[in-house]
Amino acid sequence: MKILMLGAATGNGHISAMDSIYSYLSDEFDEIQLFPDFFENLMPSNRIISDFYNTLLAVSIDMSIIFTNLLVLEKPERFEETYSLWAEALKNFFSMHTCDLIVSTSSLINKYIIRYIENNKLSVKFYIVVTDPFDPLYPGFTSNGADGYFCANETVKKILLNDGIIEEKICVSGYPIHKKFDKAVDDTLLQNILNRDLNSQYPTILINCGAQGAMHFVSIIKNVYEQYKSKANIIVLCGRNKSLYNVCQKNYPEIVTLSFIADIQVILNMSDVCITKAGGNTFYECLYMNCPVLIDASKGLMYQEAGVVDFLEENNVGAVFYNNEDMSTKLADMLQITYLDELKKNICNLRLRNGSISILNYLKNL
Repeated sequence: MKILMLGAATGNGHISAMDSIYSYLSDEFDEIQLFPDFFENLMPSNRIISDFYNTLLAVSIDMSIIFTNLLVLEKPERFEETYSLWAEALKNFFSMHTCDLIVSTSSLINKYIIRYIENNKLSVKFYIVVTDPFDPLYPGFTSNGADGYFCANETVKKILLNDGIIEEKICVSGYPIHKKFDKAVDDTLLQNILNRDLNSQYPTILINCGAQGAMHFVSIIKNVYEQYKSKANIIVLCGRNKSLYNVCQKNYPEIVTLSFIADIQVILNMSDVCITKAGGNTFYECLYMNCPVLIDASKGLMYQEAGVVDFLEENNVGAVFYNNEDMSTKLADMLQITYLDELKKNICNLRLRNGSISILNYLKNL
């Protein structure tokens, strides 16, 4: 069976989910092609939208939220206008890339591909991996007409059902996690990444600024540094933002400052708390490694991330903060041994499954 995996480079979550699923599928299927920036490469206008969005993620979360909300408001009747442009581009793509099955990890491409398959009567199976784990979902994940839908939890399944997706097509797979998260942590790899020794008597605070490295995290880093520089190990992941990395290196030499790393599971394994954004991929990677989360909402939350508040209130596996003072209070609470143990116990009680394994087993049985 020949499989195409299609995504979008808006942020990094869709690509990470694709890589995670591929880490298992590649053991069973020989013919798999990955197109992580399928959305961007299909048409120049898509590339412009994606690049603009990624720039906003780095420099202004406020503006990226506004931009996202504007895209959500797109009127349904515009689909007919835009489909004609997509149809020609899809015709060119599929003339060069034949397949038996398509796996999509992006919300932006699904309705167009479904219509194209239907109109051209292609004998291709199309599956959507819903990479938003909260309510609401970003429009596009509930596009009707796919052969199947993989989702992280019962909350997402309920949304799919309410939007008219029949239950037989929905698989509550769990969130897709990379195979490397299920392997024993390599201490040598850890030392190579950190390039220094940490104080084993201190708790470890991880600050993950996102793949694009959101600049507003500078104030968060400063706040944590001033409060914990002499009583905790502090690790900062700056993503691909060199400016953020240079600021941290210059002003906070005692902090372990890292750029984008592929083996985040090594860092999460030793972290007691992760201060991070509310993206579904990062969120579930933290929980999968039994690391409680402190979610940054100081600049607001993306449309598709707003449901993280309800998730945390219901499951008590972390907290959300809305300003630096709020963060300081909640971080201090989370680092108390008794409460930290309670949070980790609650994470274990979620009994998280690796969605990549579930998706592999499902596709093997087709």
